[in-house]
Amino acid sequence: MTTSSDQANSQSQENMTLGIALGAGAAKGISHLAIIRSLLSQGIEPHFIAGTSIGALVGACYAAGQFDEIEDWFKSLNLKKLVAFLDPKLTSRGGLADGAQFVTYMKETFGDLDFTDLDKNLTLVATDMTSGREIWLDSGSVWEAVRASMAYPGVISPVNWDGRYLLDGGLVNPVPVIACRAKGADRVIAVNLNNELLSSKRRSPKQSDDKSGKIIEQSLIGKFSGKILQTVQPLINMNGKDKIPYNTVDVLSYALNIMQDKITRSRLAGEPPDIMLTPRLGHIGMFEVDKFDEIYKEGQRVAKNVDWDEELRR
Repeated sequence: MTTSSDQANSQSQENMTLGIALGAGAAKGISHLAIIRSLLSQGIEPHFIAGTSIGALVGACYAAGQFDEIEDWFKSLNLKKLVAFLDPKLTSRGGLADGAQFVTYMKETFGDLDFTDLDKNLTLVATDMTSGREIWLDSGSVWEAVRASMAYPGVISPVNWDGRYLLDGGLVNPVPVIACRAKGADRVIAVNLNNELLSSKRRSPKQSDDKSGKIIEQSLIGKFSGKILQTVQPLINMNGKDKIPYNTVDVLSYALNIMQDKITRSRLAGEPPDIMLTPRLGHIGMFEVDKFDEIYKEGQRVAKNVDWDEELRR
């Protein structure tokens, strides 16, 4: 027997607008794919998407109706392809790579999209480099906006957006719940990839099999780096001290992880979502896209553990 209360809840669910905030997390963002796939399999489609960094890329493709295509692209990706895709250059200003090749590739593969071309409401988060302000991008070129949201300091050059230089949105809002709320979402699902950034499970370089930072450095400087090291290495080791086990990309990653951990905790405490998903991926390195299956399965696990009917009825 259907009660008036049940009918009211049913109508409420039908009228409810749902948002999803896809957080920053580099290679860990592969879990976004599994979570969205799980939602779609149950007939749950968010009306509003907000994304930061890797969440911006996944969110943009989902909003453009090209979710299958971006999932296939990630499946085909490995570290060497990623490095070639980033195209690091000594001539890049403000980062190891300028990201221009990324924009060209996305336009050629997925189309030269404007926000007005999208099937769903999309907001991408970036950071104004000079003021430190949180910038919401929801108009203009989709791929330039994604590039700005993913402009990881030291790795991808800042992006000039209407005279402002923008960096990765994870510097100010790693999980953009508030962007979904502001656009009109009644309930918000958040995917926080920063849950174990500073946990004891995070391995040191000696323990880890993550060689991505080293490969990126080598691809940037190549043989030139080798010649320099041959000259200076004896001087570095003169005092008998051990060589530092971290490369430049490692140091950038660890430093930004410390900052993002604090910012994520603070923002989510003040702007909590209705449903929080926290894949346990603290051991995954920044560029470990080779671990697609492992990361994807963890996204499936956290999505499967949610009773969506119950959570969305509350």
